[in-house]
Amino acid sequence: QSSSSDVDPLAYLAKSSTQPQPSPKPTTQASQTHEEALMATTQQLANLLNAEAEAFLADVECTAPYEGQLAMTT
Repeated sequence: QSSSSDVDPLAYLAKSSTQPQPSPKPTTQASQTHEEALMATTQQLANLLNAEAEAFLADVECTAPYEGQLAMTT
């Protein structure tokens, strides 16, 4: 039995929001350019969120020792 504290919210969102992908259609120059622009925007947002997370975690102070084992997640 797992508690809500054992759930990785990002993994849950990725799994719950991922829909089956249809087979790819032949790409045109315009659709490929649009796809590249979306990927660049996504990468910029990911970098921004990573910087925000690092800034937040830098300010977190642990005041009590953690007795349990930490799990590495990706």
